[in-house]
Amino acid sequence: MRVKDVGNRMVCDELLASIGTGCRRFDISGKTLAERSGIPERTYRERVQHPETFRLGEICAIARQIGVKVQFSAEDTTC
Repeated sequence: MRVKDVGNRMVCDELLASIGTGCRRFDISGKTLAERSGIPERTYRERVQHPETFRLGEICAIARQIGVKVQFSAEDTTC
């Protein structure tokens, strides 16, 4: 599942806002966040530019690194 499957641009904007807030809170760069999340830096940068292409696993990995709880209502899943 990708974020774009939700069909709602607001979800992508909220995702980016949460990532940005988490990076500022923990004082880490996007490069460091990508490394800690196991996402290649180039892929991470492309995902940030086009957040609708984030994969579910990537979102969960990033969320774990920045302490953000993500809940997916489609399957009522939390990561």
